[in-house]
Amino acid sequence: MRIKVIGVGGAGGNTVSRLVKTAVKGVEFFAVNTDAQSLGNCLSPHKILIGKKITGGLGTGMDFKLGLKAAEESQEALKEILKEADLVFLTAGLGGGTGSSVISVLGRMCRERGILAIAVVTLPFFFEGELRRKVARWGLENLKKNIDAYLVVPNDRVLKIMPKNASVNEAFFRVDQVLVEALEGVSNFLFSSGIINVDFADLEEVLKGAGQILLGIGRAKGEQRALAAVSRALQSPLLSFSPPKAKGILFNISGRDVSLSEVNLVANFLKKLADQKTKIIFGVSEDRKMAKGEIKVTLVATSN
Repeated sequence: MRIKVIGVGGAGGNTVSRLVKTAVKGVEFFAVNTDAQSLGNCLSPHKILIGKKITGGLGTGMDFKLGLKAAEESQEALKEILKEADLVFLTAGLGGGTGSSVISVLGRMCRERGILAIAVVTLPFFFEGELRRKVARWGLENLKKNIDAYLVVPNDRVLKIMPKNASVNEAFFRVDQVLVEALEGVSNFLFSSGIINVDFADLEEVLKGAGQILLGIGRAKGEQRALAAVSRALQSPLLSFSPPKAKGILFNISGRDVSLSEVNLVANFLKKLADQKTKIIFGVSEDRKMAKGEIKVTLVATSN
C-alpha cells in the first residue's frame, strides 16, 4: 500500500518539512510549489516546481488564477506524483495563490483515479487581511467540490491556546504543529504498531466522500487515564468534535500498556454519546515513544 503526503505552497511545504523530521513510517513525501526559493528550503525528498514558464519560479502571490494556470502548465508532473498511490494526504495553507488553487486540482485528479484523498488545510489569521481571507474562502469552497474528506484548522483558534505575549512566528509555528499532529493522527490509524489495526478498508468506508471531518487528540495519565484522554480529545479547542452528529467515528488508543478494559471503556463512552446509527471503528497500538503510564486517544469523525 502506498501513501503519499503532498504539501502544496509555502505552508504545505513547511508542514511536510516537519513531518520528514518526525520520521513518519510508510509514507512518501512531496512538495509542490510555484516559488523556487521556498521549495528549495523544504526538506521533502521530492520537490516539484510547477508553472515555471508563467511564474518564473517567483510564486503566485495571492493570485489563485495564476495558481490554476501553473497547475495546468505542469499537469503531467502532478499526475506523475499520484501514480500507484492508494491514499493521498494533501496539506496547504489557504489564502495564498498556490495552496488555495493547486490543492483542489490535485484533489480532483485523485478522485478521477479513484484514490482516497484527505486534505488538511488552515484558514488565515484575522490580522492577515481581508484579501487573504477572501482567497482562502474561495479555496475552501473549491476544495469541497474536489476532495473526499477535508479537515479545516482556523488559525485564529490557535490564539486561544497561545500566551498573550506570543510572537507572530510562535503563532505560525504552533499552527504548523497542529497540522502535523492532525496528519499524524490520521496516518497513525494505518501505520502504528497495531495490536488491533484499523485497516484501509475501514478507513475508506468512513472517509470516502465524507466531506468535512473533525479530529481530536487527548493524552492522560493516572487511574482514570482512558476517560480523561477521550474527554480531552472531545474538548480540543482547535479541532472541535461532536459525536451526536457524527455518521462515522474512528478512534485509536495508543500507549505502552493499553488494557482491554480501557479500550472497552472508551468504546462504550463514545457509543453512549453517539447516535445509534453511528458507525464506530477502533484500533489499538503500542507506542514505545510515549511516556510510561501515558495513554493517547485519537478520534476522527465524519458528519456526511
